[in-house]
Amino acid sequence: MARGVTLWQKLFPPVEAHTPWMDTLLQTANLIILLAVLVYFLRKPVGRYLHRRSQKIKQDIDLARHEREEASANLREIKERLSRLDEELSAFKKGILQEAQRERKRILTEAKHEAEELLKATNKKIDSEVKLAKQRLQEYIAGLSVEEAERLLKGNLTDKDQEALVRKYLAKLEELQ
Repeated sequence: MARGVTLWQKLFPPVEAHTPWMDTLLQTANLIILLAVLVYFLRKPVGRYLHRRSQKIKQDIDLARHEREEASANLREIKERLSRLDEELSAFKKGILQEAQRERKRILTEAKHEAEELLKATNKKIDSEVKLAKQRLQEYIAGLSVEEAERLLKGNLTDKDQEALVRKYLAKLEELQ
């Protein structure tokens, strides 16, 4: 294959004696051209990226500052609450003790009321038992009186005596009631 002539060789024909400064000059020109092309094509996207990145960093800084301020406020609030903790605990204890005293009084009042009701019920029960006992005693006495009256009547009692005995027993029965 024949050796072709490149564009570079046409623009810059070979020099018989290459000098180091010519190579440096050519490399510098290539670098400048490459940088110019890169700047031309990448300036806007890189600029937008850097701008967005800058905005994001500012937002992050603002957010961090805001969160730090909130944390500081929370810390102050916690320190204040801790300093008031003894007071709150003593107030809470006092409130509990007062509630316990009120509950104690309520329970005592309730127990007293129940005891009074129980006493009333017991007294009613006793009264009814006493009445029942009196009634049974009266019936028993009446039965004995009748038996005694029959025994006496079978003996020598007159009508007059019998009438006096009945009145006497009836009077005693009325006294018992």
